[in-house]
This record gives sequence, structure tokens and C-alpha cells, in this order.
Amino acid sequence: VKGIYTSMVDAFTKGLIMGVAALTGDLISSFIKRRMGLKEGSEAPLIDQLGFILFAIFIILILDLLPLPSKILLIPLVILTVLLHKATNYLAYKVGLKHVPW
Repeated sequence: VKGIYTSMVDAFTKGLIMGVAALTGDLISSFIKRRMGLKEGSEAPLIDQLGFILFAIFIILILDLLPLPSKILLIPLVILTVLLHKATNYLAYKVGLKHVPW
């Protein structure tokens, strides 16, 4: 039972760290956009799609939160993130949930 509890706490802690890292990355990318003079809601290709995931990956690698086989999946994850971000935003625009396609 101790092993199960330890692994649950470990998983929760790692998930919390990764979530906070992703949100921090999003805040940093928003800060960069403002310093570039872009208004809220304006498009910033790649900054919008990658800020949160790249910072989360940075923290994952620095803190060594994942085993090597999982780290190998980080590159396809970045590519998939860009594609899904673009596709879901465009879909939300088409169905009227967003005012802009980005």
C-alpha cells in the first residue's frame, strides 16, 4: 500500500509542477507579446502556440521529472501542440465561439 500512495503523491506533485510551469510559460509569452507592442487578442505566430509548452518542457528537463522514454515523446508533443492549437482555434472561430481564428 505504501508504494501505491507514494506513486500517487509523486504523480500528483509532478502533474502540479508541470501545470504550473505551463501556466507560467503562458504568462511569459503574454508578457513578451505586450513588450512587442501587440494588443490583447492579437495574433503572435508560434509565441501563442509554444510559450506554455516550451516552458513546461524546460522545467521537466531541468527537474528531471520524466524517465527517458517519456522525454523522447516531447518533440512530437510540441509539433502536435502547434497543430492542435491552430486547428481547435479555427474550429472555434467557425462555430462562432471565437471572434478571430487565432
